[in-house]
Amino acid sequence: MDAVSSVAAVVGLVFNFATAIKKCHDIHTQYKDAGRTISSIRHELETLQGALQELANLMMHDASALSSRWDSSKTLPTTFRRALRGFDGTIKDLLKTLGRLSSGKLGGADRLKVVWNDNEMREHQRQLEGQSNALQLLLQVLQT
Repeated sequence: MDAVSSVAAVVGLVFNFATAIKKCHDIHTQYKDAGRTISSIRHELETLQGALQELANLMMHDASALSSRWDSSKTLPTTFRRALRGFDGTIKDLLKTLGRLSSGKLGGADRLKVVWNDNEMREHQRQLEGQSNALQLLLQVLQT
């Protein structure tokens, strides 16, 4: 994965985070038990989205410095690709769950099947926190 395709991948993640933030907002009003958990997830998403935007800006505005670090490091491109895959998997799983919860097309019987599952949402939250820690480390490596 070269630096340019990495920037494109980060920008795509920023868009997916924005979508998830909107779904969190919609769900917050729909499920009475969702309040605290979904708010926490939404805040984590907003923080990560901002950090990913900063990463994309850093990569685009200092492309020459990034390219030289990219070319001189044997592990940085692979580490970066793994981090992006982790983010992508986490956000896709979360969007799938949020999509199921926010679907306005549910009938009475279907609505009973889609119940707020706090444990599942807390697991998503834990995964986002792990991705946040990975992003912090990655940003530190890129800025040193």
